[in-house]
Amino acid sequence: MTDQFNFRRAIQEVSLPIFGGEKLTVMNTHFDAFAQGSDTMQQQVSYLQRLLTDKNDNNESWIIAGDFNLLPPGQYENMDATGRSFYQPDSEFTRIYNQFNVIPSIDQANGADAKEWFTYFPNRSEVTAPDRTLDYFVYSNNMRVNKAEVLQQDTWHISDHLPMIATIKLP
Repeated sequence: MTDQFNFRRAIQEVSLPIFGGEKLTVMNTHFDAFAQGSDTMQQQVSYLQRLLTDKNDNNESWIIAGDFNLLPPGQYENMDATGRSFYQPDSEFTRIYNQFNVIPSIDQANGADAKEWFTYFPNRSEVTAPDRTLDYFVYSNNMRVNKAEVLQQDTWHISDHLPMIATIKLP
């Protein structure tokens, strides 16, 4: 009976009119966490992939942002054993990276400046700074990124997830 009180994961979506008669679809989500031993993450990624593919097929302008609770491809190898226990060695989010535009890029998330893209600060005493990327922007092909960043200064006390900002040019 307590199942009825559990979170219901969803994608919040709103369509905004833009100059020239077009529309911009803005979406937000918070994927499940701690789904070890189930295919929940695969199901959520599959649903997202279908949704975004349909939007691309309809030539829509769209962006989705949020806490996907999944590592970018390649980041698993750089984590300690405790951190790794919550994720798959081959991230489910790889499918999204392979098909869509993602901020941060794989190079940003795993390169020399990867720490600049860490968005999660785990609640563990031995961890003294954000140590992984779990939050992303994913956007349509007809949009261009002017600037994107994770706000890491003076934000650690707000939440265990750090805020991201992106400036994106519409078609």
